[in-house]
Amino acid sequence: MLNNTYCLHRDSLGKEGGNGQVLVQFWVFPEGRSLFYWGFPRYMDLGLRAMEDDFGILPIPKWDANQDRYYATLNNWHAYTYMIPVTVQDVEKSSYIMDAMAYHGMKIIKPAYYEVCLQRKYSRDEESSDMLDIIFSSTVYDLGTVYNIGGYPNAFENDIQKNKINVASTYEKLAGKIDKDIIKLIDNFESNKK
Repeated sequence: MLNNTYCLHRDSLGKEGGNGQVLVQFWVFPEGRSLFYWGFPRYMDLGLRAMEDDFGILPIPKWDANQDRYYATLNNWHAYTYMIPVTVQDVEKSSYIMDAMAYHGMKIIKPAYYEVCLQRKYSRDEESSDMLDIIFSSTVYDLGTVYNIGGYPNAFENDIQKNKINVASTYEKLAGKIDKDIIKLIDNFESNKK
């Protein structure tokens, strides 16, 4: 993964000025210099639309033929979850506002972005449009990343940024904290049941 001949990971390219590192990694594909690009739908309008080469869209592959459905993990740094902090005085009003925002997002923003932009303007064939349906209907949140369980997601990202391949040793070092954080998270969920 850290051999730039085979894989360009934007976080291992260094910190040359914020968005610049994303663009260095991103432009390799639209310029026709790579076979695959793993990315977010929002990158389609950055360069894929103007790309000369044909391209298709695919979901993250299944583990094997026995997997019953696709799982498209949302990027937790770009697909945010909203929570109501315990310090909020009027939880019902906050819930109502969040629900209204979600409803109008589905009724107004999703059709404009998903159906018009992604499926009609940016994708190039009916198969890619069908693949977008699979991707968007199979999204899941990785709670380990959302809650930074045991500090492992951040530690893993730090290892990538430093071009280190310490996956097993990093996990082993944090295993106790991971277990404690999982138990704490379950306890928090259980205590908030009504």
